[in-house]
Amino acid sequence: MMKPWNTCIAESLRYRVSSGEISERAGSFFEKVKKRGESERDNTLLACYYFLFDSEKFEEYLNLLAITDQNIELFCESCMHYRKAVEHLLAGERSGNLKAAGKDYRKAQKYKDALRCYREIGDRANMARIYEKMKDFQKAIDVWEELGRNRRS
Repeated sequence: MMKPWNTCIAESLRYRVSSGEISERAGSFFEKVKKRGESERDNTLLACYYFLFDSEKFEEYLNLLAITDQNIELFCESCMHYRKAVEHLLAGERSGNLKAAGKDYRKAQKYKDALRCYREIGDRANMARIYEKMKDFQKAIDVWEELGRNRRS
């Protein structure tokens, strides 16, 4: 369920940063997010809302949440809770599960760290996907060709 919210927030943030405002349609959507968060007592939805509109309340709501794979992106955006996000991401590496760590880094848009994990375990397909995310298309093409593929499968 969080993926669409995180994606919407990320897109809205990119728009807001580039234009200095949120469109009326997006604003209406976020008001619905707030109302739903309040009615369902969903602190994650409220954190999503306050991420855009009130940084102090955003940090307060993060205090109420346990960090998970589903809300890691919120913690990565926090000044006060960034360290928790880093610790969460490093836990996968420390446990030796580099594939899971790579996936977590990718979700958190820490592409260089994801690439390092995938490189260490020889996961070439995920390396190519990360190169695509990093917009290093020539390296992505090279890896796909090494794998005998012209594109992602």
